[in-house]
Amino acid sequence: MFTKDSLIFIVDDDIPYGKLVEMHLRRQGFRNVTFFDDEGICLQNLIYNPHVLITDYHLKYMSGLKLIVQAKIIVRRLYAILLSGAYHKELYSDDISIRDIDKYIIKGENDRTQLTEILNDFLCQISNYRFI
Repeated sequence: MFTKDSLIFIVDDDIPYGKLVEMHLRRQGFRNVTFFDDEGICLQNLIYNPHVLITDYHLKYMSGLKLIVQAKIIVRRLYAILLSGAYHKELYSDDISIRDIDKYIIKGENDRTQLTEILNDFLCQISNYRFI
């Protein structure tokens, strides 16, 4: 179940931006947020089973899409958010890995607000889900 204590991974090779997103989420009450500026180190840490992976499209060694695909092999129930300024998903509509993205946010003036809204909606969806 996803809660404000659930593990969230952020991956971005732009360290100041990634730290800004991390700080923003902590201010919004998410208590277990980890930032990585290297996708390889993120992959190594997937053994901790994060609930959410937030990644940029352009990374050092692979695309954010490839990172999401590999991460979802390791962590089956992973909510993946692509947060990117350079990626235009309509150009990649035939890319099979785009199906692995749960949400897409374009970096800009209200990207962190959108991210908070998406995570809060995800919290509400999970808390309203009842097992029969």
